[in-house]
Amino acid sequence: MANAFIREYARCLVVPGAGPMPVPMEPPVATQTVSFTTAAQSAALNASTNFVLVTADAAHNMLTGENPTATATVYPLFTADTERFFGVKPGHKISFYDGSS
Repeated sequence: MANAFIREYARCLVVPGAGPMPVPMEPPVATQTVSFTTAAQSAALNASTNFVLVTADAAHNMLTGENPTATATVYPLFTADTERFFGVKPGHKISFYDGSS
């Protein structure tokens, strides 16, 4: 069984005169761990969450949305232990799939 690790952030670093930077402001507003083989969803993201940092200990497919179901065809296969930082809608969920079950 694989595990995905989600760190939820409300905002990014803003540098005066330079604007927003792709660096999350610690501490996260929430964290989640999702165990998966077949498609499995996270809990709904925090109402303050606008960005997430996601990594998993196994290769996986991933999809975000109100009620997402990741499959081998909905998103590229991500390699294990690769961090991804991206924007999300508060309240959405993230689905993970190991790509082989």
